[in-house]
Amino acid sequence: MLILAAAAALGQAAGVLPVLGEPLGQAQNSQASVRRLSAAVAVHEYRTADGGALRAYAVAGGAVFGLAWETPTAPNLSLLLGQRFEAYQRAAAAQSKRKGPLYVHSGDLVVEMSGHMRDFRGRAYLAAMIPAGMTPAVVR
Repeated sequence: MLILAAAAALGQAAGVLPVLGEPLGQAQNSQASVRRLSAAVAVHEYRTADGGALRAYAVAGGAVFGLAWETPTAPNLSLLLGQRFEAYQRAAAAQSKRKGPLYVHSGDLVVEMSGHMRDFRGRAYLAAMIPAGMTPAVVR
């Protein structure tokens, strides 16, 4: 039930959210506006039910190497990070008393997030999956 509620908050049906490190499905491609950054990289942008934006950066063939969001409510990272969520939680717990933006680096997983009510921004990427010739700055 929580997964369905979280997916609805992001404006997507359960099972069609992009997940970091996973391939994009056909349903995801049909629900997103797509623009190409290069012959090998496309950005799939989803509008959320609350008026925000979620962008998935994927290589040709569909593997998501980065996500970025600008939303009025905090995104459910357990859905977006998939199997990498536990690594994120462990690394974030070490910063639990720190105030201000969150910067988590755990292996090749990087999550950067900041915000306040009605304005949450952030990005997550897998450094090892960023295509040759590109930098993490492409995920924005």
